[in-house]
Amino acid sequence: MNFNEEIRIFFNELDRKYYLFKSAENLFNNSSNISTYIFPINHLAIITIPLSYFSVCNRDFNSISLSHALFEYSVQIHKDKHCRVVYLYEDLWMSKMEMIKDRIKMHLGFGKSVFARNCECKRINSTLAKSFLKETHVYGFARARYHFGLFIKKDRSVLTKDRLVLGSKNENSKLGLLVAVASFSAPRKMTIDRGGIKSYEWVRYASSQGIRVVGGMGKVMMSFVRLLRPNNIKILKSLESFEIMSYADCEWSNGNVYRKLGFQEISIKDPVSFNVDSEFNRCPINKNDNALLNKSYDSNIIISNLGSIKFIKSF
Repeated sequence: MNFNEEIRIFFNELDRKYYLFKSAENLFNNSSNISTYIFPINHLAIITIPLSYFSVCNRDFNSISLSHALFEYSVQIHKDKHCRVVYLYEDLWMSKMEMIKDRIKMHLGFGKSVFARNCECKRINSTLAKSFLKETHVYGFARARYHFGLFIKKDRSVLTKDRLVLGSKNENSKLGLLVAVASFSAPRKMTIDRGGIKSYEWVRYASSQGIRVVGGMGKVMMSFVRLLRPNNIKILKSLESFEIMSYADCEWSNGNVYRKLGFQEISIKDPVSFNVDSEFNRCPINKNDNALLNKSYDSNIIISNLGSIKFIKSF
């Protein structure tokens, strides 16, 4: 069974109407079996990208050029169909299938909602953050200085048996069920032309599979801000300015969640190329290594993601 057959079986199991728009055979005139699935009620388009699409780089194009073609195609889909666009790469489907299925289902309106007002936000250690993110984030855990967890308050009615089934296995007995984790980096001092401001990167955010925490990102962000700028500081001029920087993955997001939180779009980060091995593991490739970018080696395939959008919010 090939990639697109597995996708269609999965979509058919969902209680959502969809139709196959067309294959993107116009991309470099190759029959790469890229398919576009439209979910009209959800205003969502899912573009599936098999590894065979990137195998064309062995002949005429490198993986970066192929990614740019994908982006231009998605812009046209968004314009013609008036819907959000997400991309589904075959290697992630094969290596992170359950996470990817859950993420697609959340885009289609499945899952349970927990309101952030019914949660407590507390700092957690890296061990708890790591075990949670390994189970819930496509890219897993990343080293960071600060980790926060959202725990359902035990005295709230949302803590039902159904929620417990859907929640994370990582549970703190004093605080209740852990449903989301966020990680922030240590500060990096910017250059003089940026005023020497301290910049913190928002490295990770993920919620438990099957759970959507409404207002969760805003709550963890403000908890982090209060940590850096305690309320008991009385002299306003003593407050040091800082910023939070983060990236929206263009495969899954247009960045609106950051815009709603008051972040400003700063720039577009170029696609990153990866070497994908026979077990569907990704290894980043140096962008200056043209020899690798223009061909596959051994039994591996060189692919590129779609880049990301850089956002910054100043405080």
